[in-house]
Amino acid sequence: NTISIVILAAGILLGVVNMTQKKGFFNLGIDFSSGTKLTITSNETIDLDEVKTLMAETGFDGFTYQSAGDNAVYAITKQSLTTDELNTIKEVYIEAYGIEPGDNVVTPVVGRDLVRNAFILTIVAWIAMMIYVTIRFEWDYALGCITALLHDVGIVLAVFSILRMEVNIELISVLLTIIGYSINNSIVVFDRVREMLKDVKRKPNKEMYRDLVNRALDATIKMSINSSITTILPVIVLLVIGSRAIITFMVAMFIGLIAGTISSIFVAPTVWIWARDHFKPHEKKTKKKWEDKEHLDEYTIKGINA
Repeated sequence: NTISIVILAAGILLGVVNMTQKKGFFNLGIDFSSGTKLTITSNETIDLDEVKTLMAETGFDGFTYQSAGDNAVYAITKQSLTTDELNTIKEVYIEAYGIEPGDNVVTPVVGRDLVRNAFILTIVAWIAMMIYVTIRFEWDYALGCITALLHDVGIVLAVFSILRMEVNIELISVLLTIIGYSINNSIVVFDRVREMLKDVKRKPNKEMYRDLVNRALDATIKMSINSSITTILPVIVLLVIGSRAIITFMVAMFIGLIAGTISSIFVAPTVWIWARDHFKPHEKKTKKKWEDKEHLDEYTIKGINA
């Protein structure tokens, strides 16, 4: 938990510093800001340096380049190029490679719409998860799960803020994947907690809740860690030998899987204990009142005390 707090604090601090320098809290990709992405292809192996040289001949600068296999290169700029400007660039590459580059232009308005839609989609996913857990368990279990999901998303975004990695549509898809992964791990733990809670004969207290959670974690932690390892290993392999085109996706997935495993073991159960200790269900009080009333009814004698 301490490490998580440090990462979140560092991400927020660096984000604020970048905002003061007018760089933005996050390094938003063209999906969420505005810009142009050109896909330059060739029937033969394409040289990245040659692509840069040809772009310099067009008079345009400010592009970043990314290889996509042996026969394609992405040229990305945060400027929304006009049709005439695109045609000028395309003519150079058509002459060099014989294939017209593909283009994807995102205007500021479209970028804002994508940000809003991504935010709404994430919130809807959280609400759906909370409703599902509340129906299957109780509201305090759902509170623990949602807190864990906020932790996972916060850690991923904080790391991207620290490293100034590009925030794009790929990151949103990773966050939605991590939400599902983390909620599954949390439910496994809470399912065991609920089973153990049914066997409790006396009035629960905070220490008993802690003991229940510890025993539930002892029973499920091996399965959670093994599940996480089998998922993380392929991600590590892709990070090492995979294409640079998917580096953002893989880094986000790696961080999210680790954060999801930690939150399902340490964050969600801790929040559940806090909620149980401060907002205990009133079923026992209601039952006690009913038992007291029934006890009085047994001593009610008609015509004497009734």
